[in-house]
Amino acid sequence: MRYTVEYGGVTYEQNGLDFADLLRFGTTIQPKIAGLTSTAAAITSEKAVVSSEVYSFYQTVEKIFSQEEWIYLIELFLVNERNLLSINGETLSTDEIKEHFRGDFLRMYAVAVKLAIKNLGESSPFMQSLDAFTKNIVESLGKLLKEKLETIETGLQKATRDRLKRS
Repeated sequence: MRYTVEYGGVTYEQNGLDFADLLRFGTTIQPKIAGLTSTAAAITSEKAVVSSEVYSFYQTVEKIFSQEEWIYLIELFLVNERNLLSINGETLSTDEIKEHFRGDFLRMYAVAVKLAIKNLGESSPFMQSLDAFTKNIVESLGKLLKEKLETIETGLQKATRDRLKRS
């Protein structure tokens, strides 16, 4: 399986993760998504006292996704020697890939996240296997996550445009 994502007019392609990398990725990301989702749900519930819980929310998110894990995830998708990234149809070495992303963290982050989402797999069969109660919860959380990702992507694109205008 080969995945294609685009960012800023550039096309990135990569094979899906092999079994070992997929297993590590899945077991790293799954509990973090669950933890982030439950924390977000608690904070956005009607019972949350946001003024006193904002710092707690930040600390929880910081612990859920440590700097080391972000580095691991970005490197897994962008500079993985066993699964090299193709940029505009050309497979590049890890040094060339690093040079491509030099000075553009937003591009690096966005491409890695998009490839990570692709490697989560097809959700339809998963959703069909759930009972009604669980399916409702997952659909609600999925809708919230999709809205947040769209907001993040829009913000990243705006920041990139703004940065290009300043250049």
